[in-house]
Formats: sequence, structure tokens, C-alpha cells
Amino acid sequence: MKTRGLSLAVLAAALAVPVLAAVPGALDGKSFAVTMTLADGRDVQNTYTFKNGMVESAMCVRQGYPAAPYTTTVDGEKTIVTGALKNDQGDSRTIHATIVGQRMDGTVDGDEDGKRTGMTIRSKVAVPLKT
Repeated sequence: MKTRGLSLAVLAAALAVPVLAAVPGALDGKSFAVTMTLADGRDVQNTYTFKNGMVESAMCVRQGYPAAPYTTTVDGEKTIVTGALKNDQGDSRTIHATIVGQRMDGTVDGDEDGKRTGMTIRSKVAVPLKT
């Protein structure tokens, strides 16, 4: 009985610590409509789509940034996503976002023509779009 009590105590302690786990393709099949606040303060509408381990930004595709691989880390109810989009000129935009339930919020850091840019991502709607 003493061993069993110790095992339960170890299990309880392990469950109290948040577990971070990488989950490939965890967001595949989901799309999120968001509002992007650009560095100059303007708001624009955008959609992020996750498919086959790739993330695509509708706005970025129009600007020459194709879909790129994404990674996720699950921390309790949060899914943390990162993806690095690159265009043919070598410019990049890195997405850092947290998804909780149906909300996607975060930032996009860019390096374009040698200039650092930044944008914020805010969920536009509470429910992801169907893909």
C-alpha cells in the first residue's frame, strides 16, 4: 500500500505541472478570420488557413508570401503556433499566435527590405471559418 500511495502522489504532482507537447498538424482543417493592425495603425481583415502542416495568410499570399510549414505547442487549453513565411526576395514574416478555443491572437514580425515590421493579430469572430 505504501508504494501505491507514493505512485499516486507522484502522478498527482506530475498532473499539476503544465505539459508542453509539440503536435504536428494540430490546426489542420481550421481557418480563422482576424483583424490585423499594421505598423502604421491601420486595421485590415485577414484569414489564416491551416492545411497539410502549412499555414497560409490570405493577405500575405496577395503580397507574395506563399503558405509555409507551421509548428504548434499545446499548453493546457492553449495552442501556440509559429510559422515563417518567406517571399522570393528573401523577405520574411514570422507568425506567433496563441489559439484558445476559437480565438487566434498574436503578432507577425517582419523583415522586409532590411526593415523590421510588426503587426498584431486579433480574432475577428469567435468561431473559425469552415474549410
